[in-house]
Amino acid sequence: KGLEADEQQSCVLLETGQLAWRASHLA
Repeated sequence: KGLEADEQQSCVLLETGQLAWRASHLA
């Protein structure tokens, strides 16, 4: 379960990072 939780958290961080990157470049 620990590994699955880490994978889900890293995926969320990746998605959030991509959104922030797009927002910063579009702004």
